[in-house]
Amino acid sequence: MSHRKRIRTFYLISLPVLTLIAVSFGYRSVASAIESRPPTVVVVFSILDVMDKVTERADLNIKLKGFGDQVQEEYDNRTGDILALEESLEGAADEDREEIIEELQKREVELKAYKSFLLDQIDTKKAWMLQDLYNKINDTISKIASANNYDLVLASDTGRELRIFKPNEVKMSRENQINEQLGLQRIFFASDLIDITDQIVTQMNLDWETEKGN
Repeated sequence: MSHRKRIRTFYLISLPVLTLIAVSFGYRSVASAIESRPPTVVVVFSILDVMDKVTERADLNIKLKGFGDQVQEEYDNRTGDILALEESLEGAADEDREEIIEELQKREVELKAYKSFLLDQIDTKKAWMLQDLYNKINDTISKIASANNYDLVLASDTGRELRIFKPNEVKMSRENQINEQLGLQRIFFASDLIDITDQIVTQMNLDWETEKGN
């Protein structure tokens, strides 16, 4: 066997062995790094409780109610004008009835459009309120996690009961209602020792009081 062939044979035999050794060293280094890393710190919180307990949402609900009272007053005034026209129609002369009917129809169309506009405005304000609150919850969680060296923060559904909605609440079969809610379940048990809901609420309330004071 020539010298060149011996070298080639040695190379072909040695390559798998060297590869195995390299992989082994790589695995050991990764395993060593994992073993030396401290345990992952996992905590949970209830987003429903946070939403219910933060003072900012209570304040925003008061503002939203004030807006609702204002638009309700305007709606009542417009409804009153329509009722007045209907009453005037009963005793109106024949030559005036057509004009009153036209005005009445116009006011009814305007009232219907106004009602649709109000519902859209209220719904939009609620959506923006919840979106802003959700963003603040995320910011607060990041702040708390960084300060306490939490590695993972999970939303917990423990304590939340499945419910069957009324037909007018959602257009979905009762079976699909339950299946959808089950699909949203993320954690079925969490110890109180790792629950940071109160911590989040306290931090958000402090931040909100500071924001209101500025």
